[in-house]
Amino acid sequence: MVATQDIAKVASERMLERDFSGKTVQELLGPRDISMDEVTRIIGAKIGKPDLSYVHFSREDYVQGLLQAGLSEDMADQLAELDTGINEQVLASGQPRTEETRTPTDFEEFAEFFAQVFKA
Repeated sequence: MVATQDIAKVASERMLERDFSGKTVQELLGPRDISMDEVTRIIGAKIGKPDLSYVHFSREDYVQGLLQAGLSEDMADQLAELDTGINEQVLASGQPRTEETRTPTDFEEFAEFFAQVFKA
């Protein structure tokens, strides 16, 4: 997981430096690998719900939840496909975590921001 502020920083630096030509891919990786169980535990602690637990939904239930939230059927299907690819490690980083690929914002920092918005 990578914070959008970290993506924006790298993207703006690359656009200003123009140190590339044609089409390039810059993989970005957070400071460490993190499981959904750990994500849920951290968020739960920050929002005052330490017993919050991660629940994995079937693809069908996931799509239905997205549809009920107002997403189009096409968007819900595409998000479910992305989620499946991540879970089955079809979509995985092709690069190791290095100084060039590692981003600075850890999940705890993001969770602190999330908690402030959640509690507002």
